Amino acid sequence: MKLQIEVNAATKPSVSRNVLEEVFRAFLSEMHVHKKSSVSVAFVSEKEIQKLNKKYRKKNKPTDVLSFSEVEKFPLASLKKSPSYLGEIAICSVVAKKQAEEKKHSFRKEVEILTVHSMLHLLGYDHKTEKQAGIMEALEEKIVKKIKIKSHKTKL
Repeated sequence: MKLQIEVNAATKPSVSRNVLEEVFRAFLSEMHVHKKSSVSVAFVSEKEIQKLNKKYRKKNKPTDVLSFSEVEKFPLASLKKSPSYLGEIAICSVVAKKQAEEKKHSFRKEVEILTVHSMLHLLGYDHKTEKQAGIMEALEEKIVKKIKIKSHKTKL
C-alpha cells in the first residue's frame, strides 16, 4: 500500500496519516483491490479546490472533494491482480470542516467519508442517477463501518 499525502500549511486542520491509511486499507479490502495499490491525497484550500472545480467540472465554486481517476477505464478484475495507481484526491479542509459541523460529527469522520466517496469515484462509481447513487451510498456506508480507528478522540 502506498499513500502519498500533501498538506498545504493554509489547509489546516488535517488528519493524521494513520487515519487515511486505515481508510485506504478498509477500502482496498472491501473493494478487493490489490493491497499494493496507491493513491495520492492532497488537502487544499478553498481557493485551490474552486480553481480545480472550475477547470475540470465547469463549476466556479468550492467543493468538498474532487477525484482524478487513473483507472476508470480498467476492469475491476485487473485491479485485483496487480498493484495500480488509482489516482488523486483533493479534499478541501475548510469545506469538510463546515460539513462536519453541519452533520454534527467530527472532522475526522467527515474526512473518512469523503475519502471513501472519492475512492469509489476513482474506481468509476458515480451518483448521476438515483440507482447509481444508491449503489455508491451503500458501498460508502459499508466501507466506513469497516474502518476501525482505535480512538476517535484525537484532536485535529
